[in-house]
Amino acid sequence: MRLTGFLLLAVLLLSTIAHFRAPEYDEAYSIFLTAGDPRPAWPSGVFTPTQVQDFYTGAPSFAAISRALKTDDVHPPLYFWALNLWRGIFGPSWFAARLLSVGFSLAALGVLTWLAAMLEIPVFPALALTLLSYGFAYTGIVARDFALAQLLNLLGVALTVRAAQGKSRPRALASGLAFGAASFANYLAVFTCGAALLWLALGQKRRRLALPLTLGLAVFAALDLPYFLAQKSSRMGQFAAFAPLHALALLAKDCGAALFGGLPLYAGDLAPEVAALLLGLFLASLFFVLRQRPQHATLLALAAAAPPCGLLALGFLFNNTPIELPRIFATLSRLAARRRPAPPAATPDPRGPVLRHIRPRLRPRDDAAPSLGREPGERVEPARCADPAPLWQ
Repeated sequence: MRLTGFLLLAVLLLSTIAHFRAPEYDEAYSIFLTAGDPRPAWPSGVFTPTQVQDFYTGAPSFAAISRALKTDDVHPPLYFWALNLWRGIFGPSWFAARLLSVGFSLAALGVLTWLAAMLEIPVFPALALTLLSYGFAYTGIVARDFALAQLLNLLGVALTVRAAQGKSRPRALASGLAFGAASFANYLAVFTCGAALLWLALGQKRRRLALPLTLGLAVFAALDLPYFLAQKSSRMGQFAAFAPLHALALLAKDCGAALFGGLPLYAGDLAPEVAALLLGLFLASLFFVLRQRPQHATLLALAAAAPPCGLLALGFLFNNTPIELPRIFATLSRLAARRRPAPPAATPDPRGPVLRHIRPRLRPRDDAAPSLGREPGERVEPARCADPAPLWQ
């Protein structure tokens, strides 16, 4: 019941944000692409809504969307195919397009619930910290591919944990497929998969799961490659040239914004004090997490660090600065909550692991034991053992 109430609150909050947040340029590209013309020729003068309504109401095929992405964009097609189907069912409005992302975000919260339970992390703090983070509330409602990629990455991490717990190769393969599908929604989602592979490689008993995970990822990597190569020319000049100090400054700002939004900007003259307070809160939380050491903390730390570190490496290799808030936010960092207290240890059974499962038999009391002097027909009262233990104990 509590979980249902929380999810209803999430539906209300995300839908409200989706309805009232102003449109963005990149969202317009998503809508126009799934309407058949990603860059329509707008009238040069004053126009009426009727004159441009066809820009929003087309129904292109998957092949047409793929061709447009290969010639004029830098993204893979999975999200846009899903948006195309969604708009065909629920209509061409901007709000309807955003509701698809809201649906993906609600599903991500469901996967987060499962993951937190597996890691013995309190579910509701993890859900609340995620939902109330600016990065999730923003990427979770815009008509872009971020919410779908976050959902699939979370699913990949959850399946990786499940595979490691059960030493299951099929689950590791499924996690690779989930990570691969995330990369087919957003190429940069592959950073989280890299963190999962590194975590598997670091554990001697987990290393054999790395191969099936890689095979699952390879299925979608083969689908990614034609798009990635065809879009090479579209990336030229997209971002500023790489400068280490500038990139680190952007990274610090966007990491803070993913958690707290623009709170220091709203504080006016008190901005330095508010920023220092938020930094102190973050450092205190980090110390608390390191002290508690939740289960599989290494995996969570690697997954949270993968997006910013991956963006820095990408910028260095290709001499650009692809650092933006949506690419920084990692839902997994919200799992850094206090681990559930361990249940009290059971008191050792003095009878040992074998005898404790034996049902006690009825036996006569010592003072009523048969004797040579007992009269025939004399009743002997039975008594139970001093420590009766049923079979299910």
